[in-house]
Amino acid sequence: MSTCPYGSRDGNQCLNYNPKIGITLGDPAGIGCEVVLKSILHPEKKVERDYIPILIGSLKVVEKTKQILKENFKISEVTSLENLSEGVNVFNCVECDFRKITYGKLSREAGRVAYKSILHAIRLCTTKKIDAIVTAPINKASLNLAGFDYPGHTELFAKTTKTKNFAMMLLSEKLKIVLVTTHIPVKEINRKIKRDEIEKKIELAYMALIKYFRIPEPKIGVLALNPHCGEGGLFGTEEEKEIIPAILDAKAKGIRVDGPLSPDTAFLNRDYDCYITMYHDQGLIPFKLLSFGKGVNFTLGLPFIRTSPDHGTAFDIAGKGIADPSSMIEAIRLAVKLSRRKKATTENISGSVWTD
Repeated sequence: MSTCPYGSRDGNQCLNYNPKIGITLGDPAGIGCEVVLKSILHPEKKVERDYIPILIGSLKVVEKTKQILKENFKISEVTSLENLSEGVNVFNCVECDFRKITYGKLSREAGRVAYKSILHAIRLCTTKKIDAIVTAPINKASLNLAGFDYPGHTELFAKTTKTKNFAMMLLSEKLKIVLVTTHIPVKEINRKIKRDEIEKKIELAYMALIKYFRIPEPKIGVLALNPHCGEGGLFGTEEEKEIIPAILDAKAKGIRVDGPLSPDTAFLNRDYDCYITMYHDQGLIPFKLLSFGKGVNFTLGLPFIRTSPDHGTAFDIAGKGIADPSSMIEAIRLAVKLSRRKKATTENISGSVWTD
C-alpha cells in the first residue's frame, strides 16, 4: 500500500491535504451567508480549519452579514485563489443592489445574485481552481423571478454541467436516501415513476456507496409508491409494472437490493445502507425527523463534489442573526472529506482510478 504524499492516512483520506472549498452564499435575502460565516468563524462550532474556504458571491452580502453578526473579522476580496490571506476570503463575482432586496422577501435581484454566484462556482470547479462546491440555500421563486426556470440547485447543476444521470442523496450518520423524483407536483409523481429511472437511481446510489463512502458491498432498499406496496394492484400498478422490474434488473447486475418496501415501516429498523424513495416527502419526512440539523444534500453524478445543508432560506428568521449553522457545518465537513478521498485516489493511493 502506498504512502499518502500529503501525510497520514485514514480510510483513504489524505489528512494533511487542505482542499479549497468554494462556498456559495445562496439567496441574499435568506440565512445563507449567515450560516456560512458562522460555520467558518465560531470557535465552538466551526469546521476544523483543515481546508481553505472561499466564499463565492457578492462582497456586499458578506459585509452586510458581518454587521448583523456584530463580529470583528477581516474580509479579503480575492481575484486569484492562490496564496490566500488569513480571514474570510471572498471571490467577489457579482454585484448586489441591496436597495432591491429585503430580508425574508422574494425578489428578482436576490434570485439573480444567487444564480450568478452558482455559475461562477461551477466555472471555478470545472477548471479545477477549487476542489468542491458547498451551496447555501436558494429560493426557487426568487430564482424564477430572475428568469431562471429551475426547480432547485440539483437541476441547475445538472443542466449547466450537461449531466444526464444524476440524483439527490440526503445523508447523515443515521440514514442515507436517494430520491427518484425531486421537486415536482404530487399529481405528476406517478407519471415519473419509470423502470429506467428507478434503475438509474439504484445504480448511482450503489456506486456512490462504494466510491465515496467505502462500503464494499452496499445493501439498498427500494420503497414502494402506493400504500401496502399496491396490494397486488388494488391500490396502484406502479410496483408491478415499474418498481419490481427495476429491482430485478439491478439484481441481475449484482447489486444487493430489496423491495419494494412498504413506506410506513421501511425506516423502523434501518437495515439498509441507503434507501431509494419514490418522491420528495416520502424520503425527506423520515430523514428530517431523524437528522434535522445534521443532514447533508449530496448531488450524485456531477463531474465534481457538491454538497449543501438540508434546509432552506428560512425567510422567517433571515437577517436576525439567530440561524443555526449545524447543517452547513456538516455539508462543509463532507465536502472536505470527499475532496481528500478524491485527491488520494487521483494520486493512486487506493490503487484505483477516480472517475466522475
